Amino acid sequence: MNRDGGDPRLLHPTLHSGNHTGVVMLTYNAFFQQELQKLLVKEMDRLKENLSLGLSTPDFAAYKHQVGVIEGLRKALELTEEAESIANGAER
Repeated sequence: MNRDGGDPRLLHPTLHSGNHTGVVMLTYNAFFQQELQKLLVKEMDRLKENLSLGLSTPDFAAYKHQVGVIEGLRKALELTEEAESIANGAER
């Protein structure tokens, strides 16, 4: 139990300017990275769905383009994870 009477394990990570027991503090950079990763995954899912339904692929060239965009987003997501590892002191 924390001072407020709630279970601190039930609190979600949030940006918080105060120093209260049980609140997970995220820096702006960690929050930014988390939100960027969510947006990248959401966009990849949207493009994959469009690709599977044939909504954005009138021809093979358009199909290849969409696959390339998805691959680029996947690589960006991979690089955010690598950057986090580097920032946390892991070897590259």
